[in-house]
Amino acid sequence: MRAPPPASANPAFLIAAGLIALHGARAWLDGEAQMRLLRAIAFVPARLWAALSPDWTGERLAAAPREAARIAAYWLADGPAPWSALSYALIHAGWGHALSNAALLALFGAPVARRMGTSRFVGLLALGAVAGAGAQMCAAEGAFAPLVGASASVCAAIGALARMRAAPGGPLAGPARGEGRDGFAAALRRPQALAALAGGVAVMLTGGLAGDEMSAIGWRAHLGGFLAGFVVGARGRKTEPPQACRSRRTEASSESD
Repeated sequence: MRAPPPASANPAFLIAAGLIALHGARAWLDGEAQMRLLRAIAFVPARLWAALSPDWTGERLAAAPREAARIAAYWLADGPAPWSALSYALIHAGWGHALSNAALLALFGAPVARRMGTSRFVGLLALGAVAGAGAQMCAAEGAFAPLVGASASVCAAIGALARMRAAPGGPLAGPARGEGRDGFAAALRRPQALAALAGGVAVMLTGGLAGDEMSAIGWRAHLGGFLAGFVVGARGRKTEPPQACRSRRTEASSESD
């Protein structure tokens, strides 16, 4: 059996470090350059709504106060920017925002990354970001507010971890019975998984209602990321059970004797 990779090579730790490095690089920019970067990659729901429903967007702009309409027009100047549904997760509003997301990603993402492998884990984070952007598009009152940060991706990792812990054989579900593969339909029939799902949703909603202004803007994105992660789950490579590894080592040692 191959030795496990060092903990520092866990993709969750590497991505968390990358988020901090990206924010550090952004902090070196002057104010004007930071705003240009923000407009280029932040997710603003009204950009897509302007392409999908220009009449609705026009009505919102017409009804807005003059200063608010001027700010909204600034964010709409670059067109739909569909890539921003993913790129917004790469930048953060401040050091506190970046450090907290990096710490949570390292804490909750590490066990998920070990289970899924690098490519699937990165795909999970990307799915969480897109799901968070999609959920944010439902916020009419925040349509012109820029959304930034990896929180939706972090919440996707939390959702996948909750599903993994509540799966048969996981610490929340007790010993596994029958097949170990835990499909989403099967998960919905088990009280442990339903409790994990309900608990996660409650935490996301509470954070939005009781948090700061940023949480009030982004709680839908957090919820969308969590649900995406829970639905997908931490499916990954099949790992050899520890007992099988021990038995192989025992057999190898007996043959050498």
